[in-house]
Amino acid sequence: MDQKIVFIISKEEEGGYSARAVDYPIFTQGDTFEEVRANILDAIECHFEDEIEQNQQINIDLNYQETLLHA
Repeated sequence: MDQKIVFIISKEEEGGYSARAVDYPIFTQGDTFEEVRANILDAIECHFEDEIEQNQQINIDLNYQETLLHA
């Protein structure tokens, strides 16, 4: 069974990025976008270890979310 996991990535006010999976209890963060992306892959490998060992395909959809404030 193939799975698709959607992540919302947000830039944090205090710096860095946070990411959360929409339908799974997976959360991670990183100082750069590249680091948070790598951390997402690590978190998926931990969370779906059995599925990966069974060669099930897991698709990842990364969505960047940014809030703009006008003064």
